[in-house]
Amino acid sequence: MRHGRKSHSKRFNGYKRHIVSIAGTDLIAGGLVLPANEPEQDALEPLLADARQHGAPEVVMIDRGYLGSSAIEGLRRQGVEIRAKPWPSRNGGRFTKEDFQIDLARGELTCPADQKAHFAGPGSVGHFPAAACDPCSLRARCTAAAPGAGRSVTIHPQEELLLDLRRIKKTPEGRASLRERVAIEHHLARIVAVQGPRARYKGARKNTLDLRRCAAVANLQAMARAA
Repeated sequence: MRHGRKSHSKRFNGYKRHIVSIAGTDLIAGGLVLPANEPEQDALEPLLADARQHGAPEVVMIDRGYLGSSAIEGLRRQGVEIRAKPWPSRNGGRFTKEDFQIDLARGELTCPADQKAHFAGPGSVGHFPAAACDPCSLRARCTAAAPGAGRSVTIHPQEELLLDLRRIKKTPEGRASLRERVAIEHHLARIVAVQGPRARYKGARKNTLDLRRCAAVANLQAMARAA
């Protein structure tokens, strides 16, 4: 038995279904079952392989759990648009990274008080000097660091992608496009109606075969409804 965690309060045991569908249709294009303790990002490349059997993807709408996959940067280099909710930034009610201007080309951070700091690039940390932070009137709203220490901001290895996702989320059109991904939840519900909530076999390989069989049945039902 393998144990996974959706959040701090929601856990699940056994296996997890991963599916890919063709946007704008009711058709499921592929599926994979992984043990519950394996991260979602490990499923992305096999799902993309299933999707490519139906054509090269132009837009990929995914749950943010898949953003950690190494396949994401390859897709972006190919000109594929990535749509996903960005990971939220939290700082105990104080200014988050989203309140800072991040200039990746210049390696420069600008804080809400218009102070600047530099960073080496994606995967590095930008440090604001204590001389700038200590006298700042916004210090209490920005950092809990002790006096003599300034605010620091970590630059994610995928910061360029995350900046794009945050920009998309801030526009009405972007929020509408993110809602299109909700259709995959309906596809999963259709599979559950065929397959049931429990794994029928031991081992991810056999359960993947069963998932794909049930997805084929769900596709046939969708085609019958459309006829």
